[in-house]
Amino acid sequence: MSTTDTHTTRSTASSTASSTASSTASSTASSTRSSSMRSSMRSAADYGEQLLAAALEYAGRGWHVLPLRPGDKRPAVPDHPATSCATPAGPGGPNRDPRCHAGHVGWQQRATTDPDRITRAWSSPAPRGGWYGVAIATGPSRLLVIDTDTPKDGQHPPARWQLPGVVDGEDVLAYLADEARAAIPETYTVRTRSGGLHRYYLLPDLDDESQRLANTSGAIGWLIDTRAAGGYVVAAPTTIDRRRYAVLDDRAASALPCWLHVQLRQVSSTRRPDQTATVRPAFDILGASPAGPAVGEVTRYAAAAVAGEVQRVQAAQPGRRNHELFVAALALGQLVGGNALNHAQAVQVLLDAVAGHVGAGAFTAAEALGTIRSGMSKGQAEPRRIRTGSAA
Repeated sequence: MSTTDTHTTRSTASSTASSTASSTASSTASSTRSSSMRSSMRSAADYGEQLLAAALEYAGRGWHVLPLRPGDKRPAVPDHPATSCATPAGPGGPNRDPRCHAGHVGWQQRATTDPDRITRAWSSPAPRGGWYGVAIATGPSRLLVIDTDTPKDGQHPPARWQLPGVVDGEDVLAYLADEARAAIPETYTVRTRSGGLHRYYLLPDLDDESQRLANTSGAIGWLIDTRAAGGYVVAAPTTIDRRRYAVLDDRAASALPCWLHVQLRQVSSTRRPDQTATVRPAFDILGASPAGPAVGEVTRYAAAAVAGEVQRVQAAQPGRRNHELFVAALALGQLVGGNALNHAQAVQVLLDAVAGHVGAGAFTAAEALGTIRSGMSKGQAEPRRIRTGSAA
């Protein structure tokens, strides 16, 4: 065999080996990708099955569930504002949601214990991908959920709660129980994605709407919120930002202890608009940093203004709710611009004031927040300066 033939043979063999190796590597990589994809799909399907099983279990407990947008805390339904239900559904109408044929039906009214509806909602992924999270509507479920949170980076307790050993909402709740010389009953409990706890308590079945407990935010203590009439909580095993809500105690929900019921009833009946020093700052809601006086440091004039605007929002009638909320936000925005009111404080007060309208389905929480931001922005551009007096 000539030198040329030998070289050709070796070149051919080398090329064949290289081609074979490349083909094998490509096949292996493709197989790995396919295996990874199948594993991911299986994992997603498992998550969907877990959500469905959990939603059905909650319904079995008598808790009304509703779907959340995939990876989000916001309700998935309704997917349209109340204003689009001004006329009956149908061809040419502004909204074709059959449930709104007689008027807007909000998320609380859509929350259900019907196994068939629940199965339809969680048997397949959402139309735009991902799985609906699970939430529990506390009002129709006769639940009050106590949410004890952990502080965010750089967040420190207000003066009232600068006590030895108090670093988070759990410590504050324990302190309140000690003050009342009472215990915190063990009950159904969920670990939240932020590391806080949701304790579920049963409420008595009251026919008198005025006696029902509403939502609170920081009203009974630092980093403690409650959800009851007009509220909902994210339920396990919903995952948001890769962090999962997990059940820690699966027992039946206990009755709300008397000492907590009394505290919450006192807050509902005696809380003044200027009592906002213990309200958790809403910096995370708007992505804003505090501006103006420290939280709770509001002049008597500003406190009176806050009271008036809260009354305006709460008393707003159908057809005027969004307008009155905007006007209230503009007025408080002017005080923020004049350095007489804390921005986060003003936003939180308005969110609390409008909660009843949101719960009634007048508009979504996101729409209410958008109106507040718009009004606050306009008000800050036209600041109203007042003389600073002593804190209310």
